[in-house]
Amino acid sequence: MAHRLSEEERQRILLTCNEAELLRCRRARSCQWVSSFVDWYNHRHRHCGIKFVTPQQRHNGDAVEICRHQAVVYEQARQRHPRRWSRSTRCWRQAEVVLINPPPPVTELNSATLTMAA
Repeated sequence: MAHRLSEEERQRILLTCNEAELLRCRRARSCQWVSSFVDWYNHRHRHCGIKFVTPQQRHNGDAVEICRHQAVVYEQARQRHPRRWSRSTRCWRQAEVVLINPPPPVTELNSATLTMAA
């Protein structure tokens, strides 16, 4: 003879199934949001630390030409309206190496430092 579920047991099982489905939906929506953010961050957002180009443009090697063009545009604007410029234009040269989290500077240890530490 099969065991029949009470109403309370049925509700608990139903609730557990609904919670699992809800968690799957939340996870899928979260993954979708993160994916769209990463796409925006890497392909659309222009970063000031790399001269207002996107990471993708920098990675592809397009940043140098984009910055050359920007330098020309800025210089032409400065020539047309010199009173609007109190200084020279921005430096549009791309850095050779870009680090998100650069390591701390290495300090040399000398005997005086070691003596003080002991």
